[in-house]
Amino acid sequence: MYILIFHFQYIFILSLTCTLARVCISKFACPSFQIADDGSIFVHEDLCIGDGSCIPVCPSGALELEKFEVGGDTK
Repeated sequence: MYILIFHFQYIFILSLTCTLARVCISKFACPSFQIADDGSIFVHEDLCIGDGSCIPVCPSGALELEKFEVGGDTK
């Protein structure tokens, strides 16, 4: 039996802290940052590599790194 554990980390946006300056889109230009229909910004999880290099770019400090593990037993 093996136990597989996958480690993931993604960037998420603190919506109450985000001032919609859009520096993450205009200056950092990471494709994981997307604009929703309502004008808010979100992180497309399939595109985010989770390295955290975008965190210091945000002038309002609205970006945080979320870490989690997924695992289970296999036979």
